[in-house]
Amino acid sequence: HEVDKHKLKVSHLKTFLDKSKELKSEIESDRAGMAKMNETIEGLQTKASALREKIESLEGRLAEQKSLSKDLEIARHKKMILDEANKNLFEKIDEEAEEDLDTLLELKEGMDRQLGDVRAEMRQAAKDLTRHEEEQTSLKDTFRENETLESRLFAEIDVNRREVKDIREQCGKMA
Repeated sequence: HEVDKHKLKVSHLKTFLDKSKELKSEIESDRAGMAKMNETIEGLQTKASALREKIESLEGRLAEQKSLSKDLEIARHKKMILDEANKNLFEKIDEEAEEDLDTLLELKEGMDRQLGDVRAEMRQAAKDLTRHEEEQTSLKDTFRENETLESRLFAEIDVNRREVKDIREQCGKMA
């Protein structure tokens, strides 16, 4: 009878030993999975940081474009003032037709040079504005894409963290 008891105990011990080995291998597998998830999380966090830096760069470029747009608006205002001055000059010429023609022609030439310069500046500013508006549109599209990617990355990170937490809890229960 003692021998049977002993055999029964040995049998139970072997079962516990086998179960322990099985649990240890599962724990090792879970640890490897957690390590892989941690690497994935770190990779996603690195990508998110890079995207944040790109967004900051895009925001800087957007501010620069806004500044250029403001400069263009100032140039337009200057052109309007010069156009008004030119108009006033012609009115003055009509009113003072009896004045020295040479003096009036010199004034007109100076205004024409200024107007030509301003028009050249305006053409360049208009080209710059068009280019900056296209770049701004492109930057807005990129910014939206980056926001979408960042949202997806954060969602993936949250899901991975929950999975890691669940696995850790399961490991804790198994241990």
